[in-house]
Amino acid sequence: MPVALVRPDSLYCSLCFLSHLKCRGTNCWRVAVLFRPIAFVLAFVFVSAASAAELQFDGLVDDTGRQWLIGKPAVIQLISGTVVGDVEVVGFIKDPRSDAIRFFQYQDGKRKPKIKATDVYRLLIGGRPYSFRYHRPSGGVHLIDLGKAQTDAEARITDSNKTLRDPQTDEEIREAVGDQIVIFNDARKSLAPVNLSFAETDFCLLLTDFPQQAADQVAEQVDVMCQQMNSVFGLPKSANIWQGKMMVAVFSRRELFGKFESDVLNNPNFGTSTTIYHHNRQRFLVATYREKLDASVASTISWSMAAGYIDRYRSDVKLPRWVHSGLQDMLHRVMFPDPKRDAAARNTAATRLRRTGSLLGILQATELDDEREILAKLLVIHLVEADPKAFSQFFEDLKLGHKWDAALMANYGATPEAFAADFGRRMGVPNLTP
Repeated sequence: MPVALVRPDSLYCSLCFLSHLKCRGTNCWRVAVLFRPIAFVLAFVFVSAASAAELQFDGLVDDTGRQWLIGKPAVIQLISGTVVGDVEVVGFIKDPRSDAIRFFQYQDGKRKPKIKATDVYRLLIGGRPYSFRYHRPSGGVHLIDLGKAQTDAEARITDSNKTLRDPQTDEEIREAVGDQIVIFNDARKSLAPVNLSFAETDFCLLLTDFPQQAADQVAEQVDVMCQQMNSVFGLPKSANIWQGKMMVAVFSRRELFGKFESDVLNNPNFGTSTTIYHHNRQRFLVATYREKLDASVASTISWSMAAGYIDRYRSDVKLPRWVHSGLQDMLHRVMFPDPKRDAAARNTAATRLRRTGSLLGILQATELDDEREILAKLLVIHLVEADPKAFSQFFEDLKLGHKWDAALMANYGATPEAFAADFGRRMGVPNLTP
């Protein structure tokens, strides 16, 4: 479960603390990630029973802070979607072996139920939002003050001249979508007399010269792909990170595609490209030329979608090259699995690793050749399969300005050296180094 850092005054309702979560009232829910740990053990060298004092989580609440919350009114949203309101905080019960919290206890009338902290999605205590953050090395969770965490993240990102993306209210989303529709309406005028079909779904605005039925089908497929990417990061299916909606333009003729790029998007220098994505704060738009609509169209769009999802999520902070490249490829893999391609990639990478005995310097590289592109994907898949929750937090930390090695230690309890060695064991290459 990612640590979502948002301003308390910008919540959609008292329970929806994710910056990209549309409120569904008591039906807010969290979908399970698509990946599950593989059968054999992926054992990082963990920091055993790390204390809360050693943790570097934004907004971490210590023992004193937790004691101050006892007796305060609370509203609880469980991961299952159940909402428990009008209760009081009784206490945070820790694991006797560490500072990790195991149970949250509250008073409901005369009852004092005790629930697993890992079953809690969000808390509102004394009118202030909190969450429990999972800590893989200790196997427990820690309490996070989301308002304080927001302040910490903003300060760090601002110092790096980056911008944290504030959550959009439903009204702001509608306004952004209205502006995006204007762009497509202008395109219809510029491309006249060609008859263009328009489709709108939960996540997508689509414009095409293919028939309306085909337009509807492609837009619906985009929605499915958005939900799949949300699932990878443990977000609700309804989570919208696009600042409006994702825009897609599909043309059956190259000259129409070219006219759209040059006349509508003011991009005359598109060369021989057949798929281009445009990304700014106002929109994310994928334009593509395809002679016919078939399964390959969605696959082509998905590659750009994955890059857009990574870029637009939470901030404009750029990820390390190996994480961005590997994650984009992995997201495409989720949407369009290809076991034969994956097996070939693994064999190619294993051969190179055995020959060099190292990760080829990929962790510090700013550019990747084809072989290291394959390796980047396998490294990201390794992190996801080792622990999906830890990976979603690792990704979130990177987008909130943390260095990748610090985020790796915080979420997996592993140094770069331990990470490389563990990956090497999985690949059948002992003593692998970064």
